[in-house]
Amino acid sequence: LVDAFKNGQVSLIAEPSQELLELKNPYDSAARQGIDCLWDHVFFNGKYYSYYGIAPVIFLFLPYHLITGYYFSTPLAVLLFGGLGMIFLSLLYLEFIKKFHGKTPLNLVIGGLIMLQLASGVLYCFPTPLFYEIAQTSGFLCVTAGAYFMLKSNIIGDGKIKLRFLMLSSTFLALAVLCRPTLAVYSVVALIFIFVGLKKYLKNANAKKLKLFIK
Repeated sequence: LVDAFKNGQVSLIAEPSQELLELKNPYDSAARQGIDCLWDHVFFNGKYYSYYGIAPVIFLFLPYHLITGYYFSTPLAVLLFGGLGMIFLSLLYLEFIKKFHGKTPLNLVIGGLIMLQLASGVLYCFPTPLFYEIAQTSGFLCVTAGAYFMLKSNIIGDGKIKLRFLMLSSTFLALAVLCRPTLAVYSVVALIFIFVGLKKYLKNANAKKLKLFIK
């Protein structure tokens, strides 16, 4: 993707083999037997495309390559995205405890945090860093950051809605889709919370206007 974007195209530099192009139905796996082709890429109109990790390419890999002339390390990127994602997951968890379970004993809070980090699955991405793991860890980072800022915005729970945190939440959730398309499910769910929060925001705004009118 770095090379493709640098070359001013969205299709990959790699060209499909002539045998693949000559197939009547290249999407038939039986017909492709013995023919060289890229695995887990999109083949459309005689070109290869990648639907993995567009956001990390735009915000990390491509700028790094343009500035330094080198390619950013895949293992380091996976470690960076995964580590930041674990930090935001911790912040999300602690914010949830603070909002809804403030009287939970400290030992249970710490135990729950450890279990949550182990159950997230992100640790499995570190030993085998490939382009899959770049998409997974960058998406994990964006989803956890989006969820944290959404909870921080008071869309969920009590308190005045903070629009700056809601803006950060929606931005990260949108970027999550550009990291891994399947994460669009989380963005759709987020819209439900935003809709409920909008009703709360309008209700508070109308109450404030009514109070000013009475005064």
